[in-house]
Amino acid sequence: MTTTTSGPLPSAAPAQDDAVLVQNPYASHPSLSPLEGEVLWEYAKTARLVRKLSGIAKDLGGRPNEELLSQLRVLERKMGLVLTLFKASVWAVIVEGEEAEQEMLAKQEQETRLRAANGSRVEHDGFS
Repeated sequence: MTTTTSGPLPSAAPAQDDAVLVQNPYASHPSLSPLEGEVLWEYAKTARLVRKLSGIAKDLGGRPNEELLSQLRVLERKMGLVLTLFKASVWAVIVEGEEAEQEMLAKQEQETRLRAANGSRVEHDGFS
């Protein structure tokens, strides 16, 4: 006792679709130049991959994957922590830069005062 199905088997369409990825169906077409055949073949391969990606996206959009969602929640928490640490690090670098700049300005001001004090002492000694 055998049963027949009407229409192609579900696995037949992907196998036929995957044949485009392996062999260029446009290579021996008489109306196309070799370059046109190559371009059309690349387009066919890209279209096949886009259809496959679209099907995967529909599957994921139609029914949420609970395991994936739980993993994404963990990742979201970790990324929040990373962002907070990054902001703190940037803030620390900015503060350190400002402190170094203030120290440099204070040192320059002190050197200027010492030069001014030494200069007035030299002038005072020169008039004696």
